[in-house]
Amino acid sequence: MLKDQKTAPNYFSYLESILEKLQQSNSEEINLYSNDSVQLLKSEYSALWNNPAVGIRVIDTEGNILRMNKSFADLMGYEIEELENTNDEDLGLSIHRVENEKRIKKINKSTELFTETEKTFVTKDAKNINCNIYSTKLKRNNSDYDNILEIIIPQKSYSGSEPIVKYQKDFLHTLLNNIPNPVFFKNKNGIFLGCNKVFELLVNEKVDELFGKSEYDIFPNEIARQEVSTDKELFRTGKSLAYEAKFDFGNETFQNVLINKSVFYNQEGEISGVIGIVIDLTDRKEFEDTLLKSEKKLKDSNAAKDKFFSIISHNLRSPFTTLLGFSDMLVDDFDNFGDDEKKSFTMEIQKSARHAYSLLDNLLLWTKCQLGNLKIKEEFIELTFLIDEVFNNQSIYAKSKNIILENRIPEHINIFNDKSLLTKVFDYIVNNGIKFSNELGRVIIRSEIVNDKVKVTVEDSGIGMSETELSKLFKLEEQNIKYGTKREKGTGFGLIICKELLANLNGSIDIHSVKDIGTTVTVNLSKSA
Repeated sequence: MLKDQKTAPNYFSYLESILEKLQQSNSEEINLYSNDSVQLLKSEYSALWNNPAVGIRVIDTEGNILRMNKSFADLMGYEIEELENTNDEDLGLSIHRVENEKRIKKINKSTELFTETEKTFVTKDAKNINCNIYSTKLKRNNSDYDNILEIIIPQKSYSGSEPIVKYQKDFLHTLLNNIPNPVFFKNKNGIFLGCNKVFELLVNEKVDELFGKSEYDIFPNEIARQEVSTDKELFRTGKSLAYEAKFDFGNETFQNVLINKSVFYNQEGEISGVIGIVIDLTDRKEFEDTLLKSEKKLKDSNAAKDKFFSIISHNLRSPFTTLLGFSDMLVDDFDNFGDDEKKSFTMEIQKSARHAYSLLDNLLLWTKCQLGNLKIKEEFIELTFLIDEVFNNQSIYAKSKNIILENRIPEHINIFNDKSLLTKVFDYIVNNGIKFSNELGRVIIRSEIVNDKVKVTVEDSGIGMSETELSKLFKLEEQNIKYGTKREKGTGFGLIICKELLANLNGSIDIHSVKDIGTTVTVNLSKSA
């Protein structure tokens, strides 16, 4: 066994296990003097042979170099081909020939697996390098003498344990910095010992600035307390821990994160600290939120459609019942009714037919809006003339209730939009104003230009609405038929159609109402759809 095992226990334990296998075999295949055995060393034990931290060579008892790894040649400043089948004296690699002979004799006499000696080498550029050499004998088949395997470690650059430690440190450093996620490690007291480049960017601190700080020095108190708590749980169980958190690092890069933590151990097998990796979940969370919103929107849309068709089917049944009832009576007993009765029946049939037509027209408009099939035909519109046309459409209804219609829109307000669809919108709104106004009431329309937008207000002196009624006004699933001041019956979703149409016309609608005072409907329009 190596006397100074404490200097590099992991490395030399590994090396001993390799050499014991080699020493126990007498076969030519793994004799280090043969080409086959060298290939074995380079392949099966490549971690040893290709280790850049140590030089390795095989010499005979005369000091002739039989084989070496690249690290030894690099250390001496030569190419491998220049050193093969030579000895230290030939190339001036050694300055103490007698000491070298004594060293080889010491190795041959030793009963230990490893013999530790020192030697000064002279490099190709005439520099002296003091080295620790760990040597072991290798038997040659059919021979009475041994070859020697030497592991050469420069004293100036390394102590006994440093070659493998440096190699591992460099490897881990490279590995950490090539991980695309932030990685950190802390001791048991929550003090940061290191991190990778991505974590530096995350907390906006370099690793040397981070070293020695705690969570409370890096994160807000709430986050720091959470991290300390999860670390305690980790130390208690010794198991890995993964949890989601929402971090605000101030750079708006990481918000929702998944943190994976594990403990690491010291040489005594005791928990020494925590290593963690942070995975950004922001995109995933946004995608999940989008899916949830889409799902809710789809459910709401389906519920609205179900409600809509329920309203349509219910409302259509009523006018058609009237149509069929009065028309059947006229067909069956036409000659038995007087002219006044026939006229009354005909008026009811007309009223029901108009109501059914209005329902079907609303259904068609709503369907086109939902499918995106509404065709917009822009044209120049003088707004005051459009409102005159709307008032003309509603004049008979207004006169029946002695409602005064006032158009107070200035003549200079013009827009480019779809005249037919806008006429429908204002027809709905004015009709509602008349419907929910008492006799001798007023419906007044005004307009003004505000920040390149055209603002149109329709104000009535009707019965108004409560806050609860207002909150349900544009929710199709909440619609209930509300009768006018003379028990006029509507479709229940005229304003919903208005909102859909205005959305397609690059406009919007707002409603303000006070119970028993009246309602003001505001339509906001762009100068062009």
